Amino acid sequence: PVNVAIAAFYWGAYLGEKGLNDGVDICISPWKKVSCKALPTTAKASGQYMNSMLSVNHAKSNGYDEALLLDSRGFIAEGSGQNIFIIKSGVVYTNDENSSILLGITRETVIDLCKQNNINVVIKDLTLDEVLDADEVFFTGTASEITPVISIDDKKINNGSIGEVTSSLKQIYMDIVLAKSESHLNWLSFIK
Repeated sequence: PVNVAIAAFYWGAYLGEKGLNDGVDICISPWKKVSCKALPTTAKASGQYMNSMLSVNHAKSNGYDEALLLDSRGFIAEGSGQNIFIIKSGVVYTNDENSSILLGITRETVIDLCKQNNINVVIKDLTLDEVLDADEVFFTGTASEITPVISIDDKKINNGSIGEVTSSLKQIYMDIVLAKSESHLNWLSFIK
């Protein structure tokens, strides 16, 4: 027999409404992301979140909204619970499973939206220098949706403003989530 219990409660924006709307300040975590050669990092497994909790606790205790982890090779991995995207000269970049990331549904959605809107997407290893030199940076995740990053270790991204590509993708995404996009209604499952 199978027993199921569902608890429903208001969660709110993962990094806060202010962070979702105005962007978040993040720091590079002293904790490295667990290697994809040590654990299957593409699996959503509870034991892996200890690594994330150590990172976000460090960030919050130092006055930041979130942490950004490097992988065991020294490349960018992800936030404590989000994938990362950067934009440079109108091109969107993100990393892949070789960076020990969870291949998130929202990440894949943003990649699809970029392609649908003729925005070039490059999937590759991201260096810390590339992220710090980016024109725009944002996180994606089920709870984070599309959250702009406005500073990393106190270095402002786009002068601390949310960039045009990030704003555009965020608007398209929210229109889909809120069933305002007629062309994406088939992406939603309506409950009757």
